Amino acid sequence: MTQRHRCWSQRPRVPAGLVGDRHCGVTPEVLVELSRTVQALPYRWPAPPDAAGTEAAGAGSCAGKHALLAARLHCAGLQARPLLVVGPLAPPLWPDLVAAAAGLLEVHECLTVLTPWAGPVTVDVTWHPAAVSAGLPGLPDGWDGWSDSPVAVNPAGGLRRAAVPTPSGQGGAPGSSVRR
Repeated sequence: MTQRHRCWSQRPRVPAGLVGDRHCGVTPEVLVELSRTVQALPYRWPAPPDAAGTEAAGAGSCAGKHALLAARLHCAGLQARPLLVVGPLAPPLWPDLVAAAAGLLEVHECLTVLTPWAGPVTVDVTWHPAAVSAGLPGLPDGWDGWSDSPVAVNPAGGLRRAAVPTPSGQGGAPGSSVRR
């Protein structure tokens, strides 16, 4: 039997005051609050790539932080899928690191969240708020859960989302795909 994240077997941890009657209680505000909570965890690498390890450590890498967010979103009633982005290892914020990286690429992980209000939305909570304030890409102040967030890695060749199945009853025909 696989170990299950403790949130999966308990009531969703949705912040008080955020549950409304729209979308079965799941609102953009729920997505924003859960995203901000995980974003607040410091970035750490190397770190466990899973939700339980990230929660236990109180910090994590892109993989671990997004696994934790996906688990919490699942508990709140939203589906999320990993989104892998290939791009430069060093952010353009530091030209000396860009030169030292000599074009080396990395595989970065964030999420595509399937929302009933906006369709698939890219969410990246890799960098904690202080790092975003210092210039790294991440959830900006005022992000409302209706649009894609900036991605921590500049995608080589641009960001292209594969077709994502639309959950039945949330727009589109059952089994149809949405492209953005």
